Amino acid sequence: MNIIKTELESQPLAETLDSEKAIIAQKNGDISLVYLNSSKLLSLRLDQEPVQVELYQSNIYVLTKPFRKEVSDDSEESEEILANNLLAAKKTGVTLWKIAIHENSLEIETKREKTGGFVIHDDKLYACNVLAYGFYILNPDLEEVEKIEVKIKVDGRTPWYSSIKIIDDTLFLIQEENQIRWFKLGDTIEEMGIIVPEFPHMTSFISINSGPKQLFKVDQQIVGTVSSGNPYVITLRKNESIVAIDPKKMFSLKYKELFSIINKLQAKTDRYALAMDKYRIVVTDSKLKETVYAFSFTEPNETLYLTRISVFENYVICFAWTNQGKYPVIIFDMTEPEKPTIINVINCGKKTGEIKIEEDI
Repeated sequence: MNIIKTELESQPLAETLDSEKAIIAQKNGDISLVYLNSSKLLSLRLDQEPVQVELYQSNIYVLTKPFRKEVSDDSEESEEILANNLLAAKKTGVTLWKIAIHENSLEIETKREKTGGFVIHDDKLYACNVLAYGFYILNPDLEEVEKIEVKIKVDGRTPWYSSIKIIDDTLFLIQEENQIRWFKLGDTIEEMGIIVPEFPHMTSFISINSGPKQLFKVDQQIVGTVSSGNPYVITLRKNESIVAIDPKKMFSLKYKELFSIINKLQAKTDRYALAMDKYRIVVTDSKLKETVYAFSFTEPNETLYLTRISVFENYVICFAWTNQGKYPVIIFDMTEPEKPTIINVINCGKKTGEIKIEEDI
């Protein structure tokens, strides 16, 4: 296990990884690259706050928004500061950066303004338009290939959220709290309709405190999660429309009666799924039918609170924190789902003691 310290102490806001490296985006704008099974670290600082980070080939793509500007008590808030702070308050980023990975450095290659949440698919970036309902198709150099505008009537508001997910040949565009637009991808892009909750008073696609999190394909169903609030399942009904229904009708697995797995689902691969609460990670089979293993991370002096996890094949990256300002990012190997093994610990805050995996019995 390698223990690595970032150049400056700052809370991580987004992480991602592949089979060779991990990327950590910190609140102060630092972007750090760590190679798995190595202590090598490369870093670069942006002048904005990261919202989303993704890896593709030898490049890092980072979505950011402005830092909030403070206003002194004896001065009025200018229009410029007001506009900046309105963007800083958004649940989405507004600037997309492309950063090249070199052998011993990271380098900003280009950036694109007025661009929101994005996904990388088939050598293209699908990125939200933050000024109007719709999205852009970009090449890997962030050049616009096509602009897709929604055809179904909108109320004219500027989107407050921006998130795009692609599962198989379906693109889901999330720019509103209680609606998801869906499109079929092919030689042309076809706008299919709007997904609405089966019970609007019970189901919201986006919680009031956070933007949308993930969409997962579980068996033949599409499961959506939010940072806080109820998950939902998107499914066909009589082949006429797509609606979101209560997932507890389909996924009933619980962990020790402590929580429903579907309510805590965080990540999924073809081999396993991961659910997580504040203290532990629960590994299940990929169809959410059976619990395989459950564990927590321990640190000698403090309780570690778990916040989020992301997966790539057999590798998982997890952000944890403590009350005393420790922000470890833990990378572990899930080749054997019942025997997770820590590979790297990256200290983004104060230095931690030795972190170990402890089975939750």
